[in-house]
Amino acid sequence: MFNGEREIGKKSMSAMLIDRTISELQQDGYESWFSYHIRIPEQWHMACAKAEEGSENGAYEVVRVKGQDEAELSDGVEYLYRRRIE
Repeated sequence: MFNGEREIGKKSMSAMLIDRTISELQQDGYESWFSYHIRIPEQWHMACAKAEEGSENGAYEVVRVKGQDEAELSDGVEYLYRRRIE
């Protein structure tokens, strides 16, 4: 398992990894922003860029959440979710 500080190919992720389900995030007003595989460097780099883009102007809080079932977890799937900051 990985903590919130993850780097692949010298690219670090600005979004914090949180331990919540997607349904919990949606109930709290988060929306799906991007999905990716942490084991594929190109997808990781795109996710890093998305996380920066989403929080760049301070309008959104962007978080990471791990895959939701065993298949996603073993395949390294993660999701970016964002919520507008009031």
